Amino acid sequence: MASSTETVRFGLPEVASPFVTVTQISVAEGIVGRNRPHYHPATTELCTVAKGRLDWFVAEESYTVLPGETLVIPPDVVHGAVDANLQPCEIVAIHLLPDELPDKLVSPASSLSPQRLRLAEVASTVRRICAEHFRPSPYRDEIVAALAALLITTVLEHEESEEERTNGRLIRLAMRAMTGKDGVRPTVDDVADRLGVSSVWLHKLFVRETGVSPGDWARSKRLAEAKRMLEEGTSATVAIATKLGYASGQSFATAFRKESGMSPTEYRELHAPSESPREEEVFCVDMREVWEGGVLIYPR
Repeated sequence: MASSTETVRFGLPEVASPFVTVTQISVAEGIVGRNRPHYHPATTELCTVAKGRLDWFVAEESYTVLPGETLVIPPDVVHGAVDANLQPCEIVAIHLLPDELPDKLVSPASSLSPQRLRLAEVASTVRRICAEHFRPSPYRDEIVAALAALLITTVLEHEESEEERTNGRLIRLAMRAMTGKDGVRPTVDDVADRLGVSSVWLHKLFVRETGVSPGDWARSKRLAEAKRMLEEGTSATVAIATKLGYASGQSFATAFRKESGMSPTEYRELHAPSESPREEEVFCVDMREVWEGGVLIYPR
């Protein structure tokens, strides 16, 4: 898959406290396999989507983050793109050090849980923090510090409703059920019956929560899994088609070409592993460090 990415990043020592990075990212056509499991020591990440969507996992939970929504990721918690693939999107990601917040906020900010927020004031504050780093001002540090305190207090005061918790749980259960196993592809009706809700209501809830229909989500998930299996290079194309529930190898090849612009065989050859596949690594990415050309330039 072709990709076009534009990134503007402000990092230490130029970024204003309590932040260590402020990053604006535009991914025009998606990136395959580039956002693998990782964690950030000491820093809390807030990621706001401006356009497109993020399919992200944090610890054991998966989230679909839509425009105007923000994902909160605590320090040292493993996260990354679902299937390591970044969708076409525009996002603003900020990392802050809770210890550099006002004393009263240090402890609660350090104890935030992973969550997806649909608060317009949170998204607008994240974008404002980014904008202040583009705008020269003698008061930038004071403005950013005040915005950081406002951002964290807004997050801390938000209480997820019982309906939000219930709906989120239902969507996660539906996603697990639709993934299927051993070539079984349950329909939306099957999943709705299993969850004890109507298929019409589940469809509407799924679109509202994820931005796509259950069928589109399931197709995207199957194709992402197909890419992973093709990259491993250990399964025949027909075996992959059968495992993922396609009617035939031809129907799988047609669906794959429509989505990726190439056949499964071409994709496998393009992404053939150069060595024996290893168990997926989890990377430590310390946002307090600044690297250029493989050289650590901050801190020295």
